[in-house]
Amino acid sequence: MPARFGITVGAFARTLTLASTLLLSVALIAAMVIAVNYVRHVRAAGAAIETQQMLSKVLSHVQAAETGQRGFLLTGRPIYLEPYERARAGLPALLGQVRERLADDASESARLTALQGRIDDKLAELESTLSLKAKGEEEAALAIVQNDSGRQIMESIRTTIAEMNQAAVDAERRLQRDGRRLRLFLIPVAAVALLIVPFLAWRSSQDFRQSLKRTADRLEERRVEADRLGREAIARETELGGMRDRFELVLDSATDFAIIVLDSQGMVTRWSRGAEQLFGWSAAEAEGRPADLFFTPEDRQQAVAAKEIITARDHGRATDERWHLKKDGTRFWASGEMQPIRAADGNLLGFLKIARDRTQERLTLEAERNRAGQLAARVDAQAQEIEGTRAQHQEQSRLRQAAESQVRHLQKLEGLGQLTAGIAHDFNNMLAVIVGAIELIRIKHARGDAGLLRLVAAAEEGANRAAELTRRLLAFSRQQPLSPQVTDLNRLVAGMSELLRRTIGEHIRMETVLAGGLWPVNADAHEIERVLLNLAVNARDAMPGGGRLTIETNNTHLDDEYAAEHDDVVAGQYVAICVTDTGTGMTPQVLAKAFDPFFSTKGVGKGTGLGLSQLYGFAKQSAGHAKIYSEVGHGTSVKLYLPRWLGAERPAVPRPLVSAGSDSLPRGNLREVILVVEDEERVSMVAVEALRDLGYTVRHAANGEQALELIETQPGLTLLFTDIVMPGMTGRQLADRVTERNPEVKVLYTTGYTRNAVVHGGVIDPGVAFLPKPFTIEQLARKIRATIDGIGANR
Repeated sequence: MPARFGITVGAFARTLTLASTLLLSVALIAAMVIAVNYVRHVRAAGAAIETQQMLSKVLSHVQAAETGQRGFLLTGRPIYLEPYERARAGLPALLGQVRERLADDASESARLTALQGRIDDKLAELESTLSLKAKGEEEAALAIVQNDSGRQIMESIRTTIAEMNQAAVDAERRLQRDGRRLRLFLIPVAAVALLIVPFLAWRSSQDFRQSLKRTADRLEERRVEADRLGREAIARETELGGMRDRFELVLDSATDFAIIVLDSQGMVTRWSRGAEQLFGWSAAEAEGRPADLFFTPEDRQQAVAAKEIITARDHGRATDERWHLKKDGTRFWASGEMQPIRAADGNLLGFLKIARDRTQERLTLEAERNRAGQLAARVDAQAQEIEGTRAQHQEQSRLRQAAESQVRHLQKLEGLGQLTAGIAHDFNNMLAVIVGAIELIRIKHARGDAGLLRLVAAAEEGANRAAELTRRLLAFSRQQPLSPQVTDLNRLVAGMSELLRRTIGEHIRMETVLAGGLWPVNADAHEIERVLLNLAVNARDAMPGGGRLTIETNNTHLDDEYAAEHDDVVAGQYVAICVTDTGTGMTPQVLAKAFDPFFSTKGVGKGTGLGLSQLYGFAKQSAGHAKIYSEVGHGTSVKLYLPRWLGAERPAVPRPLVSAGSDSLPRGNLREVILVVEDEERVSMVAVEALRDLGYTVRHAANGEQALELIETQPGLTLLFTDIVMPGMTGRQLADRVTERNPEVKVLYTTGYTRNAVVHGGVIDPGVAFLPKPFTIEQLARKIRATIDGIGANR
């Protein structure tokens, strides 16, 4: 009897537990269905409210455009057109966002289409009145405004938006209804749960031992999984060590530079192969010795090496140009840069120094200076010979001396231009290897050692800064490849206003004064944007306590007299951009050197001294002119003159200087075959590896002859990616022979220095796709994809 009673009680407990669990499960499932429906309605209501807010912005834009048009018609002041221009620029993107949200709702999409048609009608009406106003037909423009059709269009727009906003009201009502249902259902479920839970707690204690056993089994499974993960971590560490070795190989391949790593005390810990070739000491002889090993005795007495380390530690960067010693005691002129290496927590680990032999460039520069001195001596001798007739020819003598001064200045600039172009050619080849290899390491080991990734990021930043330096050097030497297009400078300046305001900060008030009826220009819009950004940064630095920055545009005419007084200026019509600040200004001595390369009044690490020289080079390369007016204590005004465009082509809409871009790179497929032709093995290796990683079928050749043999034996080529400057057959000659055989093959050129192969007069030839060195993997991926798709060439 007790046994039977025990069985009966156990069976009853199990039955009651099963019934309670079943009841609670059914109740919870029902509650979950109601809750899911409630959440769905919450999301729908949120989406409807966001759509309602977007439609309100659409209506606000249209009303602002109409208000700006009325203000311009009544006053004639261009400032009233700013709301109209913002509305025309912002409405397409805003309507596109609304259309994406309503893509699954056919009826609302149809309403949106009708709304967009009415908005287009309204904008067309506003544009017609502004056009009449610009032609001087003010009465005709006011007649259109007084016509009742414009008000009817606005009423139609408001009605359509109100109907579309009804969706938000309906969604909110459904949300309130589901909320009431959920509350009514959960109250009885909670009451039942309070009655059943104590019994279930008692029952659960009976299963506690079984639960402990199951927990032990799970812990054993997790221990086995932890062992497996540990083995995988060891394998990943081994692979990461291999990547470190390859990264060391990339550094040692840079034999044109000396790369030296110092510890925090200034002792040499890493001596690259380039350092061995440059200084003469082997790595075994140099490592472990102090940094002043290769400094001259005079510099050692003045502790120059220690001062350089302190500057790099305190300011993040130290540069120098001085005489250095080789192992055999000979001296050579070198330029170098030192940067600190810090851990993730900010602690100083050591320093990285890069140096290069500049002896030949210095000797060339000194020879140029000697020739300039000899020329000045001859000019002085001639001046003494005509001293007796000075009173009669005073004006002629003044003009002659001014011309001679300009000749000497141009000779200096031309010599530096040739020098910097050569530097850019060699430097860009090496940067292409460094930038590409570092980016491949980042892509393939995104989950690697955080410390290594930080060092890779620091090296990548340094390489990108060096690439920007070479780009500025090419701009100053007037050998930067430009892609000019017909541009409306008013629209360009207006589009950059927000970026410039963020750049200069809130303590500086910025104003734009845009001239009406501004002429178009044919120039590289991105270079103009960079010039404006550089000038804004200079103005900000000149106004540490705040001030006013003014950007003006206007049409102007430089006459014959002005052209005679300024070298390389052709008389004619120009469009001027004037950037004026109320800062500290420049002394006459500083103003005289403002356009000189590498001249800077900023502290160490705060400027390259190439900003204004880049502006000067871009202006001259674009057949324009640059001028600076400054007064100490009153500010500085910089003017950029660009020739007026007289062709029929209309200005293009300028693209933004900084774009959001995409997180993923455009990829290819194995059916798309790319032939990489590059005589520099390391550049070829990086490009081939990157393109294969992007999904393309890649072949490579070291010169034009090998490339033609590959094409003969392996047809089916999609794109030819070739360097321009190669021994023997040039990239342009190779491309001509390939496209002569197969006109369907696309061609993408690359080089660090064009030498007039695909760039003439500083402008990329029409129909040519060009990617300058150095390039990142993202730039390579996007340019390859655009060229294959037929949109990568200069138009």
